[in-house]
Parts: sequence; structure tokens; C-alpha cells
Amino acid sequence: MLPPMRPRLLVLLLVSFGCAGATSARTPTAEAPLPSPREALQTRGAPSRGPADALVTLVEFSDFECPYCARAAAVLEQLGERFPDDLRLVFRHFPLSFHEDARPAHEAAVEVRAQGGDAAFWAFHDRIYATGDLSLAGLAAAAEAAGANPARVRRAIAAEAHAGTVDEDLAVGVSLGVTGTPTFLLNGRLVLGAPPPDVFAALIDQARAEAQALVASGVPRSEVSRRITEALGGPPPDPELAEPLAIPTGAPQQGPSTAPVVVHVFTDHPCVGCDAFHADLARLRRAFGGDLQVVHRAYPLEVHPSAALVAEALVAAYAAGGAAGHDALRAALRQAPPALSEAELVALAADARAELEAPVAAALAERRHRALVEADRQEARRLGLRVTPAVVIGRTVLPYGADFRALEAAAALALEAAAP
Repeated sequence: MLPPMRPRLLVLLLVSFGCAGATSARTPTAEAPLPSPREALQTRGAPSRGPADALVTLVEFSDFECPYCARAAAVLEQLGERFPDDLRLVFRHFPLSFHEDARPAHEAAVEVRAQGGDAAFWAFHDRIYATGDLSLAGLAAAAEAAGANPARVRRAIAAEAHAGTVDEDLAVGVSLGVTGTPTFLLNGRLVLGAPPPDVFAALIDQARAEAQALVASGVPRSEVSRRITEALGGPPPDPELAEPLAIPTGAPQQGPSTAPVVVHVFTDHPCVGCDAFHADLARLRRAFGGDLQVVHRAYPLEVHPSAALVAEALVAAYAAGGAAGHDALRAALRQAPPALSEAELVALAADARAELEAPVAAALAERRHRALVEADRQEARRLGLRVTPAVVIGRTVLPYGADFRALEAAAALALEAAAP
């Protein structure tokens, strides 16, 4: 048994991106059960803006006192203008305990919405993030500017009239594993912190392409975002395993088999956010050199009908051309559409490297690697993973991918734990 790791990795996932810490002191306890993840993923009743049939729903867990959330508000405004027909924004209250002025601001926002609806809420939201004034006078002024009665807002704050509504949103976040702000759900996939505008736009573009493929297959536009989101529901995984994962025979690998740190990477096709993640993974390999081995695992999600076949083709490319063959086909897949036929996959393999065409075609025809891909899928489910990319480094589970700093921290802890 390896020695236990230090309990600091989960915080590292958020410090780079936003405000991390305990939730409000009023977070529901055992007497107020948390909603199930499927219930928590519902957005009915929450403030929203954007078309109801948008292909992409972006849910934000936010704190009015969090400076990173204020920056994110400006980014979200840009994204709304860039994707007017395809993006719906949903707001969830998530005041953190160490932000003393946050909860009154959130309760004021609920009162403003009760008086003036979503339009008044968003006007209040925008003004608060623009001014940063969370004093009682500042909240009253923002409420009045949004068209609400400031005296009624003051009374609601004093009476904690909307504490229950804020508590409900906190319970939703806790049930989904949210620990800091801002945290987003992009069609059900967790996005930690506030990525730069161009990165966020790229993530939305990928999510939109995934949704458009479902529309093309006959799913009504109004059902697409909900269907993808619900398919990703499930309890948050345990952050630490009792033992490192075994390496499946035949799984694509990079790095020495004797490396003390093994990184299992679970991906899918299409994979929102995988391009940036793989760039960080390559950087991690350079940083740790011979101390790191990467094992590529398949997690074909049910909402992606071609994903299992793509995973089989990647294993076949590795079997035929080693890590170079696997990487060549994966690079070719970056520009490929979400839905791919067997013939299209063979053509992609041929374009990636001519010598891959025949072995990939033969493997797909025989479904030679179906069992390995299905075993990977079952492993991911056993771990509680529900989105891609997801990573296991040593015994640490990073269920929503991570940036380089978080990957580096996890790898350093695993290397330390593996030392004699």
C-alpha cells in the first residue's frame, strides 16, 4: 500500500482559476438532503438569458464577492453576443463562507428577480459586478437601477427572506462537486474557473458541434442540451483511489514502462476541451521525462454514437504504429466531424499515415479492440467519471481534466508517494 497523499490537491485545481474554499455557513446538512445529481442538473426556475432552445446551456455557479466571477461576467457578455442563437446562460447562487458580503447580495438578487423577473435580475447582476459595491446602500442602488423597490430589497435582506433559495443553489453545487467560483457546467461538463474568451468560445464551438450532430440525427433542437446534460449525470467520483489503476494489455502508452508515475487519460470523440488538455499533457511529459508514463484510455459517452468506433481505431493505430501511429490518428481526428463511419475512419487513418490504412481497416472490420474499449468504459464508470477528458495520476482522480499546474501538482505528489 502506498503512503497517503497530502490533502492539498483539490484546492490546487481551483486556485489558478478563481475563488476556492468552503461554501456558505448555511450549506445544507444531513437534515436537508442534497439533491441527486440528475435533479441538480435541472435548470428550471433559475435565472437565465438566451433562447430556451439553445444548443448549449452554460450554468454558472457564482459569488458576487469573487473577483474572478466579476471578470467572468464580462467574458459571458461577450459570449452571449457571439452566440446569440445557440447559447443560454443560467445563474446559480454560490456565496463562499469567507466572503462576508456575498450572501446578502445573493439574497438581494433573488428579491430583485421576485419583483421584476429575469430582466431585473440580470440588470442587478451586471451592475453589481461592474461596481463591486456590496454595501447595503450599494445593493439598494443596484436594485433601484434594475427597477426594483429598494426599500423592499432592504427588508428582504434583513429578514433573510430568500435564504432558502440561496441554500437550494448551494445544495445543487455541492451535489455536483462544486467547491469554488466561478464554476461552470457546459452542457453538463464541469469547467473550473473562467477560461480566456477565446478558449471559452472554442469550448462552446465544440459543444455546439456535438449538439448539431444530434440535431442532424433527428433529436429536436429543444431537447439536445437537456439530453446531453442528463446523460452526463452521476455522483462526483472519489478524489483518491486505494491503489493505482492497472494498465490494460494493449492500451496505447507513451513513456517508459518503468516510470514511477502513471497517468491514465480517459478521452472521447468529440471531446470538449481536449485540445488544450493534450497540450498541457505534452508539457507535463516534458517536465517529468522518464518519471512519467501516459496510458490512453477510452471513455466513449453514449451521447456520441461514433465514439466507441473511434476509440477502437486509435487502439488499432497504436498496435500498428506505436505511439507515433496513435498520435498521428488522434491529430487527424481534431478536425474531424463528431459522427464518423468506419470507412471515414479508415480514410482518416490513411491520411494520417499511409501505413495505418490496412491495419486499421482490418481491426475495425473484425471489431478486434471492442473488448478493450468496453473494459475502459466500464472502468471509467466504476471510478464515477462522467465527462472527458478525465485523468487519474497515481491514485489521484482529476475527474474534469485539469490545467498544467494541477497536472504538475498531482504528478509531483504521486512521484513523492512512489519514492522508497
